[in-house]
Amino acid sequence: MKERPILFSSPMVQAILGGRKTQTRRILKHEVESDNCIVIKKLSPPRINVRDPRFLQFCPYGVVGDQLWVRETTTEEFMGSTSFTKYVADGHISYDEWSYSKTTRPSIFMPRNFSRILLEITNVRVERLNDITDTDAIAEGIERLGNEFNCSPWRNYRIGKVGEMDMHCSCPRRSYMTLWESINGAGSWAENQFVWVITFKVVEIKR
Repeated sequence: MKERPILFSSPMVQAILGGRKTQTRRILKHEVESDNCIVIKKLSPPRINVRDPRFLQFCPYGVVGDQLWVRETTTEEFMGSTSFTKYVADGHISYDEWSYSKTTRPSIFMPRNFSRILLEITNVRVERLNDITDTDAIAEGIERLGNEFNCSPWRNYRIGKVGEMDMHCSCPRRSYMTLWESINGAGSWAENQFVWVITFKVVEIKR
């Protein structure tokens, strides 16, 4: 078993803490050729289709059974003679000393000992981004705003972005599309890249 860090935005940390998020999709960084193959020099022959089960061993986030410790955004504040760390996602406070300055720390700078969430990988696969289903979009932790009688009960994560209408989404898949573009930029959904689909369970949440 190996342990690796993984970054999550504050809304996605909230979804994990709330028990809604059990999947994450990450862009496959390898250059994929026209026949959906890539070159892995350590293989013989070196070309392999990304849908070949043998390719899963090259997932940079690990394989089934490996663990992921979550990096998330925090603020470090100083009050009187006490320094403390506040987790932006839910305001949880840790009084273990890290920094005396009052500043926001992006998730990428979080050290291992300040991570409070530990995950275990239960499944890994590769697919095109646009292949996501409504069921998987829900597993990605998107936020439901109402009940089935609402015409747009799913959150639009692009509200407030230039050119975005102030409307929420009628289905989970479209909600996830707005989440993806809020993270990866306008037009990134249409690129329909291959992604790693990582399913996980929570092992530990430090309170």
